[in-house]
Amino acid sequence: MTTRYKVIVTDFVADELATEKRILGDIADVAAFDAHNEEQLVGRIEDADAIMLYHNLRLTRSTIERLRQCKLIVRCGVGYDNVDHRLAAQRAFPCRTFPTTAPRKSPIRPSP
Repeated sequence: MTTRYKVIVTDFVADELATEKRILGDIADVAAFDAHNEEQLVGRIEDADAIMLYHNLRLTRSTIERLRQCKLIVRCGVGYDNVDHRLAAQRAFPCRTFPTTAPRKSPIRPSP
C-alpha cells in the first residue's frame, strides 16, 4: 500500500486548491484551512507531513512542537518572519521560502 502524505495550507487560500491538487494529487491529500490565527489550527495540523503558509498567521513554538510527523514547512512568500524556523530546524524539518508564490491576489482563485 502506498503512503499518502497530508499537506496543509494554513491560511490565506480558501479555494479548491486546483493547482496544488494537480501537482500533488497522486501522492498527497491537500487541504486549506484559511485560518486567521494559530488557535484555529489546533487539532487540525498535528499529523501533517508538510505545511504551506502565507502571511495571515504565525507558526510559533506552540504549534511547531505539536507537529508529530512534519517534514517540511513552506513559507509561500518572502521571508521567514512568521515561522519559528530555528525551532523547525532543531526538530529536523526544513523551512523553505518560495517568493514566486506570493502574487496570489485573491484567496478565491490564483492570479493568471
